[in-house]
Amino acid sequence: MKVKIGDKIRHSLFGGEVCVGIVEDMQICRRGEKEGRSVKSADVSKHHGVIDVDNGHWCYFDQVEEVLT
Repeated sequence: MKVKIGDKIRHSLFGGEVCVGIVEDMQICRRGEKEGRSVKSADVSKHHGVIDVDNGHWCYFDQVEEVLT
């Protein structure tokens, strides 16, 4: 699944809650880390990374459930 900055996504939180927000920043990083190389888009099913969302949360790539726009 391809995600880019500006996309609206549905993502899960660690407690199981599901949120919707707009991607503000993305970084591809090593597993277990939260910082890495900034990118404008990524295939979240093929890479590991972190997404900062405008709803005050962040998520790992594997927590993205759906791209809404």
